Amino acid sequence: MLSSDKIICRTLKVRDTQRGELWIRFSALRVWRIEDELSCCQQVWLLIRQELDGSDTKFSFSNAKDSTPIEILAEWQSRRYFVERSLQDAKGLAGLDEYQVTG
Repeated sequence: MLSSDKIICRTLKVRDTQRGELWIRFSALRVWRIEDELSCCQQVWLLIRQELDGSDTKFSFSNAKDSTPIEILAEWQSRRYFVERSLQDAKGLAGLDEYQVTG
């Protein structure tokens, strides 16, 4: 059972884009993560990000401290796209995007 004081939900500006400011609905909740039927020994953040029009919802976990502000959690979760995009671009520049491994 969850109490409403443990759920944090806000509409936040996460960054400026070429089309203006990017605002999202963002929720953060402390949960116990379960892997292979065993619970982990510490709580993690369940981060929920949703576009304002409700078109896209993303979920992720974070091991940030309890005291981490929701604005920081939202910023970190929103940065993930740029990290993945940078890795993808680097693979293309190095020619690794065409590299195939056979076993």
